[in-house]
Amino acid sequence: MNMQTEFKIGDYVFDFRKRTLTYGGETRKLTTREAELLLIFCENMGELVERSFILKKLWGYDDFFNARSMDVFITKLRKYLGQDENVQLCNVRGKGYKLVTDKSC
Repeated sequence: MNMQTEFKIGDYVFDFRKRTLTYGGETRKLTTREAELLLIFCENMGELVERSFILKKLWGYDDFFNARSMDVFITKLRKYLGQDENVQLCNVRGKGYKLVTDKSC
């Protein structure tokens, strides 16, 4: 089974295999955890991804310390994706997040 490894996110190109995010000819290398997290959002583009799902998938279980770590990674991804005003990583209060490319938060 071939897994999709390259995703278009607005004007960005995310390559999971290379762990890179490219915008306007500039490429940023992502950490493994950043790439894994962005992959989850790309595979579920425009859909709610629950916090508990992310925590269990990436850290194996849901606890306070992992939740705080996830918040740091979410903040970093928002910063990296901030150059394209149409791309937003939305917080759905009390539930989770969703990645959109049409300002529909």
